[in-house]
Amino acid sequence: MTAASRSEQPIAAFMTPSPPTIDCSCSIAEARELIAAEGARHLPVLDRGALVGVASACDLDRLQLGKPNVEPEVLAVAEAMKPQPFIVDPAMPVSRVIARMVEEGLNVAVVVDQAHVVGIFNSRDALKLLSELFADEPSRRLN
Repeated sequence: MTAASRSEQPIAAFMTPSPPTIDCSCSIAEARELIAAEGARHLPVLDRGALVGVASACDLDRLQLGKPNVEPEVLAVAEAMKPQPFIVDPAMPVSRVIARMVEEGLNVAVVVDQAHVVGIFNSRDALKLLSELFADEPSRRLN
């Protein structure tokens, strides 16, 4: 498959399906445990089942560093998350998702289908795709 044809494939073909999610009322200590247990880089944050943000380990650390005298069990994920995440439909072409991520300096896209988080696509996924594209084209193989 050529790079051009792969670029028009839906993001669903490249996303990490069924990512772990966390409720906005949970503590950052709980979020850290979930990130460690799942090997996740980003957690979609939900409020009564609706997507309201996304939180990364860096977001959690940043909040904790800003409030060094407050226990992580007391700080809520809602305080650390980035609100209004980049939401994409599973059918959106991967090239459009990556272009917007680059244009806006985004590290993650949350894939939502009928108001349900069905996947996540982050910068690591984009680099994996780039690596596969280079591997598919012998003249561009990395040494």
